[in-house]
Amino acid sequence: MALAAATHAEAAVGTETGAQRRAQRERLLARQEAVRVLKTAHEGLVADEAEAREAGTEVKAAKAEVEAATVEARAAETRRTQGKPRSRRRSARCRWRRRRRAMRPTVPC
Repeated sequence: MALAAATHAEAAVGTETGAQRRAQRERLLARQEAVRVLKTAHEGLVADEAEAREAGTEVKAAKAEVEAATVEARAAETRRTQGKPRSRRRSARCRWRRRRRAMRPTVPC
């Protein structure tokens, strides 16, 4: 009888351990699932942050492009409004007069 009681006690302890293992396994699985969910959420946040950073970078790049285009447009407008420099060539009449004067004697007679 004592042997049966001891065996029963060992069996009871064994079943308790089995129940504890099942409970521990369930807690572990629940914890792993929570970690998976948190990891997925974190990855989503990281992806969102990266996307936001990229969007910010794209906005900065777009602003830089607009600024460069504005500077280029201003330079083109300046060149257009200044126009070509006037020609320095003298008219035919002016050239003829200058030649005539050059041929005159410098000392009066």
